[in-house]
Amino acid sequence: MSGKKYGLMRNARKDGNQDEIKNELRARGFDVDVVHMLPGFVDLIVSGVATWSPYRAVAVRVEVKMPGRGLTGLEPGYWEKQRHPDNLIIAETTEDVLRWFGK
Repeated sequence: MSGKKYGLMRNARKDGNQDEIKNELRARGFDVDVVHMLPGFVDLIVSGVATWSPYRAVAVRVEVKMPGRGLTGLEPGYWEKQRHPDNLIIAETTEDVLRWFGK
């Protein structure tokens, strides 16, 4: 099934550190949905229990970037239109995501 046929292609290339972050988070018990192929979105949706919300799972939208790289292409537009940016982060490492969860 071609993603292009179904309108799912964006710049579907993933950053070189995305699989490492995904695998490390899953190994720590987080649910990680890979969504980098969806147009105008982020790379990962990560859900789990945060230290500041111990009784229910919360989710964060993660834009994965290689160290030292910023937002490119259509990404700044996505970030600018967000009304609730408190669960939207740029992560270069697994620790960046863990920090959001307070771990």
